Amino acid sequence: MWPEHWIEGLADVQKELHRWEGADSVAQGWAYSVSHSQLLVRFYRQQGVGSPSPTSLWLYLKDCYRVSFHDIWRDVHVRIEERPGKFGPEFIVTDADRLFVHCGVRPFAAESSECLRFERPAI
Repeated sequence: MWPEHWIEGLADVQKELHRWEGADSVAQGWAYSVSHSQLLVRFYRQQGVGSPSPTSLWLYLKDCYRVSFHDIWRDVHVRIEERPGKFGPEFIVTDADRLFVHCGVRPFAAESSECLRFERPAI
């Protein structure tokens, strides 16, 4: 199920990402659509066996010009940089050598305990 409410402001998305960073966090390149130039990255914290389904933070990146990511990585420290572009602001999303995304639309984030897919129309 696609979340109804997404965090949209760049500062707010960065603040949310900061809450999810650290040695106990795991990031996962979850879904990538080349034809629609969009990427979903899932952030979660590992839970013990038998614990309830953990809530995940989903980072939604659109209008992706260049994408490179590991399938899964630990010790998450994602950074977003806004740069002027030919047609307006562009965004560089990085996490050391494990994630690099150059996109033309401001990133979005949402918390959800559901697994997301690109079934519904984009935001």
